[in-house]
Amino acid sequence: TPASPPPPPPALVEEVRALRSSNRALQERNRALEETVAHLSQEHAFLQQRYQVEAGQRRHLYNEIMNYQGNIRVLCRCRPFLPREVAVNATQVLEFNPANHTEFYLITAKEQRTFNFDRVYKPKTTQEEVFLDCAPVVTSILDGYNVCIFAYGQTGTGKTHTIWGREAPEEDRGVNYRTISELFQLAEERAADYRYTFYVSMLEVYNDQLRDLLARPA
Repeated sequence: TPASPPPPPPALVEEVRALRSSNRALQERNRALEETVAHLSQEHAFLQQRYQVEAGQRRHLYNEIMNYQGNIRVLCRCRPFLPREVAVNATQVLEFNPANHTEFYLITAKEQRTFNFDRVYKPKTTQEEVFLDCAPVVTSILDGYNVCIFAYGQTGTGKTHTIWGREAPEEDRGVNYRTISELFQLAEERAADYRYTFYVSMLEVYNDQLRDLLARPA
């Protein structure tokens, strides 16, 4: 009859018992963590749904405010004298009301006339100050609303400077540069919830003719 194996050392028996007890504790902890994760996942889904609803309401209210301010707003920017005008000692015929940023006065030898707009910019107004009044409608673009910003005026009144400016230095950038930058920044901030696709076209209206400046030559 083969001899029976010797009993395991007491220290080994205690170590096995401790490992089994630790394993049961880890299993209990794992189940508790799984329940916590499942609960947090449900809470996250609920909060995500609430966020989408709140974000939709915010967009609606924001654009309602834009509508109350006027679907069409006319802003008037008065440019400073050009060097050639300074050279001939040109006289300024405009006066501004420091307490009212929506009107200016045209003063001539015969009369004084008042002109009112949604906003009037003085000759020393910076490019950034002009864009601050345009920036709110940029948000409306990403909310799905159609937006149009354009400059109108005689030759030499500063339309190109206001709309385009110069790429460098940065403070000279016009509305177009700043709008595009703002669009990409807002899209990046919303990247976790929305995906945007941007398309660009450049058209020219000249002498009643519409030209696509990005079209390939025929």
